[in-house]
Amino acid sequence: MCVIVNKNRGIELPRKELLENCFSNNSDGCGMMYNLNGKVYIEKGFMKFDEFYNRLMELDEKINLVDRGLVMHFRISTSGGINKGNCHPYPISNDVNDLKALKFTTDLGMAHNGIMSKYEPSKDSTLNDT
Repeated sequence: MCVIVNKNRGIELPRKELLENCFSNNSDGCGMMYNLNGKVYIEKGFMKFDEFYNRLMELDEKINLVDRGLVMHFRISTSGGINKGNCHPYPISNDVNDLKALKFTTDLGMAHNGIMSKYEPSKDSTLNDT
C-alpha cells in the first residue's frame, strides 16, 4: 500500500532516512503538495529518491517548508502504469491532462493509499484508480 506523509505547518521536515525508507518500499514514484499564498502547489513524477529529495531541499531553502503544510505520497502501483503522470498528488479535476500534469497549482489537491474499489479500468487503460 502507498505511504502518505502529512507534515503540518510548524513541524520540521521528516529525516532523510525516513523519507528514503518510504521511497525504497514504495518505489513506483512520488510527489508532494504544499500550500503557498492561498494555493496548493503539486509537484510529482519523481522516479528516483535523490531527485525528489533534492527538490524538497531546494523548496525548503526557497520557501521554508516548516511554515507550510506538506503532503508527500510514495506510490506502489495497484492500477495503471508506472509512470510520472500516475504519481500522486492530484488536483481535483475531471481533466485527464490536469491529473497527469507534473506541476500544477490548484485550490484543492488529494492523494490516497489503497484501492478505489468501484474503479474498473479497461484492459488498455494507462490511468490509475484515482
